[in-house]
Amino acid sequence: MKCFLFTVFIFQIISFAQQNQNLIEKARLFLYNNETHHKPIFIDSVSIEIENMPYEKAKTYYKFNGEIKTPLTNTKFFTFSINTINPTPSYIIASYKDSLVLIIEWGCRKRYGCEKILNFLNERLEEEENKLDGNQLVELAYALVKISFPTWGFYRIISGYDDVSWVGEKNKIMYLPDTLKEIIKPIKIKNENNIVELEYYLWDEVILQKITLSYKNNEVNIKTNLIWNSGRRLSIM
Repeated sequence: MKCFLFTVFIFQIISFAQQNQNLIEKARLFLYNNETHHKPIFIDSVSIEIENMPYEKAKTYYKFNGEIKTPLTNTKFFTFSINTINPTPSYIIASYKDSLVLIIEWGCRKRYGCEKILNFLNERLEEEENKLDGNQLVELAYALVKISFPTWGFYRIISGYDDVSWVGEKNKIMYLPDTLKEIIKPIKIKNENNIVELEYYLWDEVILQKITLSYKNNEVNIKTNLIWNSGRRLSIM
């Protein structure tokens, strides 16, 4: 009996892995068909014209980087990069029901948890059977960093003053103002009147923001409050 159960367990794992791999390949093909800016190209030796590379050859340029883990059980977020230029652009494909969506087409760019991203998440949350608890919302808050800004990894949730430092002029190590030492706190969870609320701090290498994420009736809302602006500009090579 134990041997039979173990065999069934292994079969389920293999079956799930194969289904997930098939979904990843569908997402890769979807990205190839819908992404327009960085599609691999070649010069046709007969017509001497630049042509899009056929998928069977182009797919090696589309690197699967992993899945963004979220508390949503019916939606998956796959990340890809396209190795055609340097730095390589990143994209997110969301999979739900029988649909695929290229999120980068309406990504947040300069804002954490922008309206289009939240609208998409709230539509997906309506499809979930169970409501999220505080710990699951913390997981969603971290996932939103990657979903909102898929290309650059400058954005992160911080828990204290010592989490932030950078190299300034003449290689001098710079820190946030001392006045912020007692302000920045770890993620705080409040749960009252059927509303779960998170308070946390987001640093994006230039500005520090306080984020309030509230969750009620399977819907997420985000409010941002600017705490400090370093005034510096990033130099991206």
